Amino acid sequence: MKTTTRSISALPTITSSARSSFPWLRFLFLALSVVVAAGGFYLLSLGPLARYYQSHPPQRKPGMMMYTPKGTPRAEDSNMSVRFPRWIGVVYRPAFRLIGSREGPTGLGNIYRRYWDWWVDRKADCLKNLRQLDAAKHKWAADTQRTNGAMPLAAHIVDYLPKGSETRCPTGAEYRFHPAGTKPECLLHGDAY
Repeated sequence: MKTTTRSISALPTITSSARSSFPWLRFLFLALSVVVAAGGFYLLSLGPLARYYQSHPPQRKPGMMMYTPKGTPRAEDSNMSVRFPRWIGVVYRPAFRLIGSREGPTGLGNIYRRYWDWWVDRKADCLKNLRQLDAAKHKWAADTQRTNGAMPLAAHIVDYLPKGSETRCPTGAEYRFHPAGTKPECLLHGDAY
């Protein structure tokens, strides 16, 4: 059996012009990666910042900026609105414009708006609290031998709640306990859990 060997001179060689273009492509790819990563961190940082200013609102004074997910600020949306210092309005202006853009359901503005609502609206936290309230209400009804239709008070339910759970919505909205056998309800998020 005859083996064929190739000499090194028979392999294709990289020309000097192709060799000099590779560092530029590498640099371009690295620069583009840094820009995309920095832009992603920039957009994602607004959510935790909004939650912080929602729980620690700054004092009202001239130059304050207020954002409400439903558009214009109204009295009934005061629990959902977030007041920001002026510097956040300047630094995050592109992000707020992206939130306000009306693109299609799969557009970047809609995706970012859903991310924003997840941070500010805190519906997931609220629905988790409602599930815990419902379980506590069932335990209360079983322990006190109450039937459907018995109305528990918040003081009765608190003893059956796990540690760290709240009897208020994280956004400040009120919960309605409703009679035993029915779901508790948040005045802002409803009872769809």
